[in-house]
Amino acid sequence: MKFRCPKCQQPCGLFSRACPRCGFALTVSSLSRLATERMREATAVECPRCRQGVLPFGAKLCPVCGAPPMFQDATRATVGAYWVRLQRYFERVPPYVKRRAQWMFLLFSAALLWWMLGEVERQTGGNWYGAAALSVIHMAAIGFLTVWLMPRRILFAISFGATGKVKLALALNFFTGMLLLQLVIKVWWARTTLLATIFVVLWVAARLLNRYVLPEAWQTYGALFGSGNEYDTTSPQGRSAKLD
Repeated sequence: MKFRCPKCQQPCGLFSRACPRCGFALTVSSLSRLATERMREATAVECPRCRQGVLPFGAKLCPVCGAPPMFQDATRATVGAYWVRLQRYFERVPPYVKRRAQWMFLLFSAALLWWMLGEVERQTGGNWYGAAALSVIHMAAIGFLTVWLMPRRILFAISFGATGKVKLALALNFFTGMLLLQLVIKVWWARTTLLATIFVVLWVAARLLNRYVLPEAWQTYGALFGSGNEYDTTSPQGRSAKLD
């Protein structure tokens, strides 16, 4: 049985100590070093500062400009190039192709919503009131997490950059997600009820913390250390604009 030399691809015996052509030592240490070198070459990126030096993985300085590589720069140099290439590809797409894709997206979203309506009707048998009531709590939690975690630029891009067909398709997909939530609640009633209870407990705790605990703690601190400033939840807290 033979295998190819990892350096020159020459067939070597299974128990050979070195390659007969290039003399590469077929040991565990030499093979691991070669694998490390090739990994460094495969993960090497262009220096984002000078655009001339090549930075292998683990390099501390650029060999051309001497600048230390930053993680943000390396990410921008690798991922950003593909993102720019993708944007240029979509810019070259003809307008009629974009319109067709938008219509296909809208029709697919409408068909998916219609199918989901039938599926919810078949699974619930008309008894969907309890699942709908429980989904209100879940939708409130999902909306809070969406506003909290989703970057604002995505919301602005959808609101001001998307066409009417895309917005309508996204609205239909939102309704489809609500119907899917109905099915999830119907199948896992006990778990979703427990999760909704946790959401309600967190909301009540946040209200108590903001309404009673924090004002009392602030007043206690002022009484002990002579602050003199009372915590008022209705005060503007230094803000003078009508919309913050």
